[in-house]
Amino acid sequence: MELLSDIRLDTWINLLGTLISAGLAAFVAYIIVSKQNNAQTSLLISQVKYERERDAHNFIVQMKLEKYSLIMSSLVDSMRCYKESYQNIMNYIRSDDSYTPAISLDDLRRKEDELQKNLLDLQKEMNILLTYFPKIKAEWERVLTSYTEMSNIIYDGYTYPGRYQQLVNDTSETALKNSFYALTLDYVSMVEIIEREMQDLMESLEKQAAL
Repeated sequence: MELLSDIRLDTWINLLGTLISAGLAAFVAYIIVSKQNNAQTSLLISQVKYERERDAHNFIVQMKLEKYSLIMSSLVDSMRCYKESYQNIMNYIRSDDSYTPAISLDDLRRKEDELQKNLLDLQKEMNILLTYFPKIKAEWERVLTSYTEMSNIIYDGYTYPGRYQQLVNDTSETALKNSFYALTLDYVSMVEIIEREMQDLMESLEKQAAL
């Protein structure tokens, strides 16, 4: 009887040991799997976070590129009006030349009024586009200052000469040429800055795509 009891005791001990070993093995396996899952989850969260940041970055860059394209378009249209205004005056000055068609003062005023209206619309459009681009806006203000100087010469010297209150003292052809030259330089400077900004943004997109 004692032998049987000892055998049963040993059996229970062995069984208990087996159960404990199995339980420990299962627990260890659970810990390992949990750590692996946690690592995979952390990696997945990191990947999702990175992709979101990348997508947000690309979206912002693309929006900036779109805005810069619109700014460039408005700037080119503005410069086209500036050049046309300058050319109208030069043709008016030389209208007595046999090689240049005659332009009456009324025709000149009408053309300038139309250009002024177009330029005013372009300036409003540009001011809205440049709201979030202070660096470019500073360049635009330089362009406007140069144009105002040329416009004053045109107004005082050619479209409405002899006014009681003059805006400028020198309205000669040389002064007009110099003002248009200064305006052109400011325009070119602004174009170059926009092109550099757009190039930097394009390179940023290429780097993101390569990662």
